[in-house]
Amino acid sequence: FDFAAPRPFDEDERALLAALARQCAQALERVRAVQAQRAAEARFRVAQEVSPDGFQLLRAVRDADGRLVDLAYVYINAAGARLVGRAADSLVGRGMRDVFPGVVDSGLFARYARVVETGEPMLEEVRYDADGLSGGYRVAAVRLEDGLAISYADIGERLRMEAALRESETQLRTLADAIPQLAWSARPDGHIDWYNQRWYEYTGTTPEEM
Repeated sequence: FDFAAPRPFDEDERALLAALARQCAQALERVRAVQAQRAAEARFRVAQEVSPDGFQLLRAVRDADGRLVDLAYVYINAAGARLVGRAADSLVGRGMRDVFPGVVDSGLFARYARVVETGEPMLEEVRYDADGLSGGYRVAAVRLEDGLAISYADIGERLRMEAALRESETQLRTLADAIPQLAWSARPDGHIDWYNQRWYEYTGTTPEEM
């Protein structure tokens, strides 16, 4: 260009300037998209790191024939690492079956694989007693591209309380069956849902008849 003297741009110069403007606009749009993605990722990580529930992202590991053979950890939040008793940086990049081989025998890996292959979400209460872990978890898993997003919470205390309640009820009924008096229990609506053994002996009835 010769800008020694002002003059109108010719057609080729205007076309060149228009092309440069488009390239600058596209570059700016890409920068904004990257910034938006990084901001979204930062918000996601902050939300997950303060969550009391465990959260994992895993990618499918497939063999040469395309069969799912493992699930590799891409991300796990602090609560998730604590709930499985491992450091987060010791899990990322490794396969679930390598770190927790018990998922195979428990059938949990097969259920995860089904989510990946079918897209059908999973929501279960799982008892896991393997790989140094012993507890109950509420697990939700959904397919994410060719992998999984898993959220899980510790329900071990609730399961222990439910087991203790069942044990207490069993003991109470055993005691009630041993007394010579008639005894029964009823729901709030008045429906009788249990009679002691003395009742059946006295009336000559059976549980099926009542």
